[in-house]
Amino acid sequence: MGVTVWGLWWFAQEWAGAALNGPSALVNHPYGAEGTVLAPVSSAVFTVLRAGVGNILASNLLGVVVLAGLAGAAAWTVRGLGLGWSACVAAGLAMFVCRYPVYGLGEASVVGITAVPLVVGLGAFVRGRVALAALCACLTAVEYPYLILVLPGLLLARGGLERSGRWVAAGFLALGLAWLGTRFVGRGQVMGFSSAHFHQIGWLGMDFPVVEEAKARSVLGDLFWPGSVRWRLSTRPEDLACGRDYLGVSVILLAALGWRRGRWWALLAGVGAALATGSNWWGFPAPFSWLNLLASSVVRGLTQPTRFLLLANVGLAIAAAYGVERLGRWRWVGVGLLGLDAVLLGGLALRMPTLPLPQAECVRALAGRSGVIVWPWDARASGDASLQTRYWQMEHGQPGASFGVGSWRLGEGVRAIDSLARAGLREGAPIPVERLVALRYDTVVVDRAAAGELVGLGEPFARCTGADVYFLDGSGR
Repeated sequence: MGVTVWGLWWFAQEWAGAALNGPSALVNHPYGAEGTVLAPVSSAVFTVLRAGVGNILASNLLGVVVLAGLAGAAAWTVRGLGLGWSACVAAGLAMFVCRYPVYGLGEASVVGITAVPLVVGLGAFVRGRVALAALCACLTAVEYPYLILVLPGLLLARGGLERSGRWVAAGFLALGLAWLGTRFVGRGQVMGFSSAHFHQIGWLGMDFPVVEEAKARSVLGDLFWPGSVRWRLSTRPEDLACGRDYLGVSVILLAALGWRRGRWWALLAGVGAALATGSNWWGFPAPFSWLNLLASSVVRGLTQPTRFLLLANVGLAIAAAYGVERLGRWRWVGVGLLGLDAVLLGGLALRMPTLPLPQAECVRALAGRSGVIVWPWDARASGDASLQTRYWQMEHGQPGASFGVGSWRLGEGVRAIDSLARAGLREGAPIPVERLVALRYDTVVVDRAAAGELVGLGEPFARCTGADVYFLDGSGR
């Protein structure tokens, strides 16, 4: 969650250049890094919002906009299929019965659920609006690349079934636009995973990659049972996510009731659910592993199979709308059942975690510094420390040791945090001022709530709530 909020902030600083797969000097100081902003359309909206309300509220508002967009686009798609208003309301509610949209917002912030272009594209598809569907294919590629093949595949399938050159041409156009969209995603190395998570499954003389961690896969039984909820807010093993996979018993029952007319949407949902379970099915390569063969050759390996839960969610929501329509005069009872499931067991029952971000006036006032170290977090190597460094960087806004996100290329292939360790930056030892200055760091921000003894810096230049500021180069003294 914190990584994505930081990513939105980073885009707001460097949207004109580095955010579009260019080198960034803000991260991995002094070596820099090269990466692409996650979900550029949503990030652009965040940039506009933060100008008026700040980072935290802008992130929250963006999440609300995306959730409302998913529900509204599902209802719009159902209306395009010729169903009544009760079915439209049912489709919108069904998006909240499934836990993943709300859970994804709390776990990974808005980037985990930015599939609005896909759902709008489905609405364009059923209405025969070819140009809009093709445009949405491109936007899906840059906002939610896991679902990049859905719209082009549907357009090509419709063209083949109807023997329509118009739809086939639209499908190839959408595929081309989607491929262009992947150029903004980049081909960076995937960091943050141990070698145990990079292995292969051999089958039929081929090697299928497995690049996801266990916590990134759905468990089959959890798709049908709500279970307890635990949020993954750090990289510690005890914080493995659970309780996010529930698709909604009411949605599944209504989809089954509407099977005759909604079977293709239910099958689309089944594809999403199958992909969400990850690469390994009892020692055999699962569909997600086959997909990764393609992804690895085009962009890079996909590491979050649970992102496909949104496809299952959308397909079931539309199929359930057919079930509500079949209830006839009892259709609003079906809508009420969906509402109860959403509020009592589904996404609307989740209590979102909070992300307290540092706020310190003396840190916000820093400007024009060549590099800022956050103590004690830059002296530690844990994942939680890296998150804390990013939180503080949103406050000081200057170059720091944070290495961005896991898919970025690091300048010179070196992590700045490793150089700091080699320079002698460690807790309990004197601050190696001369070595840090040689690495072009001139400021130390101390997180007073987490700091132990700080040795070798004397009195701070400034103090404020929660933080102290030291200048290493003697300026301002």
